[in-house]
Amino acid sequence: MRNQIGTPTHRRSLLAAAAALLLASGAASAQLAPVGLSGVGAQRFDNEDLVEFVPEAGDNFAWALAAGDFDGDGAEDLATGIPYDEGSQGGCPDCGIVVVRYGVPRAGLAGGLADTVLYQGLAGSPDPPEPGDLFGAALAAGDFDGDGFDDLAVGIPGDRGSSGTSFGAVQVHYGSAAGIELQGAEFLDELLAWTEIPLPFRLGDDEFGAALDTGDFDGDGFDDLAIGAPRAGILVDVNTPVRGGEVFVAHGSVEGLLPLLGYGISQHSPGLFGDPLSEERFGRAVAAGDFDADGDDDLAIGVPNEGDNGSLHVILGSPFGLIFADSVFWAPGALGQVPEAGDRLGFALAAADFDGDGHDDLAIGDPSEDLGASNELADAGSISVAYGAPGGFELSRTDTFTQGLVYADPAADQTGDQFGWALAAGDFDGDGRADLAVGHPGEDVTGNVNSGAAALLMGGPNAGLGARLGSLSAGRDGVPGDLQAHSDFARSLAVGDFDGNGFADLVVGVPWYDAAAQANVGYEVVLYGALFSDGFEVGSSLRWSSTTP
Repeated sequence: MRNQIGTPTHRRSLLAAAAALLLASGAASAQLAPVGLSGVGAQRFDNEDLVEFVPEAGDNFAWALAAGDFDGDGAEDLATGIPYDEGSQGGCPDCGIVVVRYGVPRAGLAGGLADTVLYQGLAGSPDPPEPGDLFGAALAAGDFDGDGFDDLAVGIPGDRGSSGTSFGAVQVHYGSAAGIELQGAEFLDELLAWTEIPLPFRLGDDEFGAALDTGDFDGDGFDDLAIGAPRAGILVDVNTPVRGGEVFVAHGSVEGLLPLLGYGISQHSPGLFGDPLSEERFGRAVAAGDFDADGDDDLAIGVPNEGDNGSLHVILGSPFGLIFADSVFWAPGALGQVPEAGDRLGFALAAADFDGDGHDDLAIGDPSEDLGASNELADAGSISVAYGAPGGFELSRTDTFTQGLVYADPAADQTGDQFGWALAAGDFDGDGRADLAVGHPGEDVTGNVNSGAAALLMGGPNAGLGARLGSLSAGRDGVPGDLQAHSDFARSLAVGDFDGNGFADLVVGVPWYDAAAQANVGYEVVLYGALFSDGFEVGSSLRWSSTTP
């Protein structure tokens, strides 16, 4: 069913205070000091020389990020995707690798070289590396076998597999007391009969594994895996496939993921609104959260190209898994936006409980939203937040955020900022309410074109996001790195508790950073959560993470 509401009227009283903090007009200077995240102990990890895998132009280190406690020590670990890596000693263009760095309780992520390298060319790999595989283009962590150790799902959207056709795949590495296991990886591809399309009608280039997220959709205590294939063909009649996109779900068990008991979801599935159309990219983004707080996770699916402005499906979970008939469909107007051609509602998603009411909420990125009186600010970007409630969502509370609203300055909205490109949620200040990091990688900071930035929207009691605000960019307010044009700071984001202190930490990917004479090598920054964010050190209460002194 379609839900429609009018323009959101949710509170904005804090924005006047935010305006006073602007350093100068214009987005390049519209910076707030970070809240909830401290520059103390912040780390920068570069694309490293790992002997067989050396930094090269076009690697795009930190293209994808995921956090999970793979060794079960109470401190989460960080997986970083490098999908355009040339493989072992540069012999496999765009094969891709993933590096894993382990967290240490009370200390944070270990320094030095990354602890683990995952590569399809390792001995015992279930599938060999091939040019264009893009191993590591998407990542997700969850405990699929319920053994107390998180496992890592690695998207390989360009994988050809045994058929020789690029359908895509996912490789799952299971966790253990020793960390990620290199041997015994599970290999999932679209040929496992999950799809409704007979092999003769497969189109290829499905990008299976381009989006990943984990959630317990049937409430059995085992994490399940949602896999986006945004270019998968959908059979709309007996012999006509349409490249509309599909999402596949594999349920966890004591034996791990059970792909043969999985199922596909598309706009052709009974109970879902709409019909699949070519290149709508159903499943470009997926996010799991328990929006109705019934104990079974629900699944949000972005369709950013539908109707040339995007849409969103949310399917509710149950003890039997996702129930297609128990779903909602939102076009842009349903969440308060004014849709225009070229919008991409549902391009990015993140789920968490921002207001602390026990229901997860859903943040939805539309980085291609045009703003301004005449929509002259192309791709300035926006995000919407739908708040969870019994039975689903309370859409009368829906928030819409642009940079102009966040900073109470219309000049903060600028062409090409792409606010909402990446989203990540976690409780940075430990107040029991999740906070949201919003990447706008096209931001120009102090004249550095597309150097990128991230906004921080802090959760508040019974109010949702925006109780306090902050922003991050390279080399400012204790953030490691340096401003560089076209480096796209915050093109990727992830959250994890790497020191095990109960405060969420933020990882910011900068995959287009040029290192020395090599273009697009990439690096990542880790900022640690804290009750106070350096307020005492700089003598400013505006830097405090907590409203309680």
